[in-house]
Amino acid sequence: VTKCECGHSFGDYRRNWKLKASISVRNSEAALAEIYPNSDIADPRWMEIREFICPDCGTLHEVEAAAPGYPIVHDFQPDLEGFYRDWLKKPLEET
Repeated sequence: VTKCECGHSFGDYRRNWKLKASISVRNSEAALAEIYPNSDIADPRWMEIREFICPDCGTLHEVEAAAPGYPIVHDFQPDLEGFYRDWLKKPLEET
């Protein structure tokens, strides 16, 4: 299970936790100007900023920049079975 420090569960670790987060999308010049100084603002027709936030406590967990319409990125999937088997020399307990 992927969890926030507050205890909120984002679900099974094999699934993209970002799909269970609150998502704030910065996709306008005004929204991008809040985080980019001066004229360093990206063109919102080519890039948006996605902020993934815990729906319970409001912790910002990740930010990704992507082309508008690009699928939400699944960054990482740990091989917990292999870690337990090869490093800890015991089976992964199912919860």
